[in-house]
Amino acid sequence: MIQPWLQARPTLIISTGVFRSKGDSTAKPGGDNSLSVRNADEEVSKLVEQGKELQESASTLISRNSQEEAPLRQRALTLDSNIKMLRSFIAFSVKKGKLRILNWSTSNKGRGWGE
Repeated sequence: MIQPWLQARPTLIISTGVFRSKGDSTAKPGGDNSLSVRNADEEVSKLVEQGKELQESASTLISRNSQEEAPLRQRALTLDSNIKMLRSFIAFSVKKGKLRILNWSTSNKGRGWGE
């Protein structure tokens, strides 16, 4: 979506001859500044166009990130659900005596789980 302030083409009016574009030796204070005004108008138009392009690029990036985020979010929710189900299963199995919880043994010389 283009911002409303970018939709209208701006009009630049210079009446004092203060503006001098880069490399414009014809724009003189108090003189005929039609070339300066034309250059200023072109520069404003370029900047507006660059702003529109930047905004479009930003919108595309946001859209792409949102589309990539949805599957990751779903995977995270699924993993969280699976962890909760496993915890419940382990707690139920321990309570019923079908599963024993072993303590980590540091005296087991790094072989893993011990009693």
